[in-house]
Amino acid sequence: CLASYEQLKDLAGLADAHNGMANICFELGRLAEARQHYEAGAAIKRDIGDVYGQAMIANNLGNTLKLQDEVDEAITQYGRSLAIFEQLGSLYATGVLHMNLGATHLQRGDLPSAEASLRRSAELYNQAGAEDFLPELERYLAELHLRRNDLPKARLAGELSLETALRLEARAEEGMTRRVLAQIMIRDGDQAGAWDELARS
Repeated sequence: CLASYEQLKDLAGLADAHNGMANICFELGRLAEARQHYEAGAAIKRDIGDVYGQAMIANNLGNTLKLQDEVDEAITQYGRSLAIFEQLGSLYATGVLHMNLGATHLQRGDLPSAEASLRRSAELYNQAGAEDFLPELERYLAELHLRRNDLPKARLAGELSLETALRLEARAEEGMTRRVLAQIMIRDGDQAGAWDELARS
């Protein structure tokens, strides 16, 4: 597909093909290749003036950089994507971007910034009536409370995340939330409960 678009000199198609290849590499855990394709796609999107495409790829690139523990650059990419989606007026997309920023701040250990971004994400999801990412958002809030050693709030957020994941039949999210619940239970001295959650995960 990439070769065909290059031969046809179809830049829009080529950028989308790079994004598609990057998504596949990302899912396979081949993050260096994913990054190369996202960066190639982003450069073309800038050259042809595709603003929406730039925003989408910047978010995807942020996800890749976050997993590579390149936190500062991930925040830069998320910020770039957020600025565009705010101009486009997409509540849903800006909610996703604030959630991603919150998770990245959490990874960095900046808990106040993480909380501010996650709370803003929750507000935007509520305004948009969107639920797709709620289990993930609630899981990050559980992790935030766990970092602060507020076990009752952590457990409440974790249980809410699990309940939402089960209702939405989001199996991968359920598995990840059960791992967070296990961490909370370990901290709370409930090793039997933790083992049960890990086994279910």
